[in-house]
Amino acid sequence: IIAGRWLVGEGDFNEMALASLLVWSPIWVGHWLLWRTYRRDVANLHVYIGATAGLGTMAGFGGALLVEILSRLLDSGTSLEVGRGVDPDVSTWVVGFAVGAAIFDWHWIYAGMREERDTLWHAYVVLIGVLGGLITLVTGAGVTLFAILQWWFGDPGTNSAVRHFEDFIPALAAVIVGAGVWFYHRRVLGPVTGPRTEVQRAYDYVVAAVGLVTAAVGVVILVIGFLEAVFPPADSMASEGNILLGAITTLAVGAPLWAQAWMRANRFLRMPASSEAASPTRRSYLLGIIGVGGIVAAVSLIVLLITIFNSVLGEGGELR
Repeated sequence: IIAGRWLVGEGDFNEMALASLLVWSPIWVGHWLLWRTYRRDVANLHVYIGATAGLGTMAGFGGALLVEILSRLLDSGTSLEVGRGVDPDVSTWVVGFAVGAAIFDWHWIYAGMREERDTLWHAYVVLIGVLGGLITLVTGAGVTLFAILQWWFGDPGTNSAVRHFEDFIPALAAVIVGAGVWFYHRRVLGPVTGPRTEVQRAYDYVVAAVGLVTAAVGVVILVIGFLEAVFPPADSMASEGNILLGAITTLAVGAPLWAQAWMRANRFLRMPASSEAASPTRRSYLLGIIGVGGIVAAVSLIVLLITIFNSVLGEGGELR
């Protein structure tokens, strides 16, 4: 990326970056050709590692570039000429996005899509593409929805709509980037045809897990808001209205996501001669949810007991 900025005339010359590019590029090409020659005897893990690196780089720099575009459109209401190079950061994001796109295209579009649809292939698509995109989408959607509700029903902290929504532009960019990543990898999995497979189950339970965790966060925020309303703290960082809106937002985003995935999985569970109950994916999901819930409950109980003891006992263990 540093060498790329210099090549397009937007950065200073960096000897180390250029030397690294000239030295490591032939090494990478040589090893790639060796793998192509002996691919039947060598694992293809590096294909998915490269695809993950390319996807993360492309999404990260693309999101930063999108934030800049949306910010300028919000401020001026006119079209944005990205290539004019007046902002050094913009050139960095453009070059970074181009580098990430090239890596992703080579490792995934050219190589990964031609690989066998084995466990490793599906693990990349579901865990990196679907899960990563969905988490980004849900997070951005929650923050964006909260910004809208806060402006209309809460305490935005400013009278300027431009200033208020400008602070939430990164969340909107996350929605766009996350939706694109999730939608593409969901299409790569293909339509649901024939008997239900573990890959299709993995997709449903990944979506259900993301939705359930998001909804659980909403419930936690709601309980915190209720407790602060009953026992007002002296140093509350947010108004009661904003806390309530935060709980409503996370519940509105997470609950439907969990409900549609969980209900779809349970429809297969009720089918005659269904193998859904014995599925290792379903059992892993249930055990994971129970395990995480148990750990959170145990930690919360410990913190609660410590708080009670500190309130009842003074310093040195003496009763207050």
